[in-house]
Amino acid sequence: GEISMCKKHWKKIYQKTHGRSFRAYKELDLSAEPIVLKPGQVKGIYIHSTLRGDEAIVYDNKDKQKTHDDSFLTILPGRAHVSETPFGSRPIWGW
Repeated sequence: GEISMCKKHWKKIYQKTHGRSFRAYKELDLSAEPIVLKPGQVKGIYIHSTLRGDEAIVYDNKDKQKTHDDSFLTILPGRAHVSETPFGSRPIWGW
């Protein structure tokens, strides 16, 4: 299915301030409100940082590659979104 990028179609399930870490991953504990999928269901996960600049969340864009795929779950890669505003359409560089 198609995933909407309109803010009104999303539900915030996690909010926390994490310290900087250049050498280790930071855990996002979603156990208070787990993401539950039914067979055949598609869900998007939007992870955002309000830190100014482009050192907030670092990950690589991937095109048409699966991050994980087994008989129960397929995880598709994300896309970088560099804006300090959630769902913002204007990146920090102004273009």
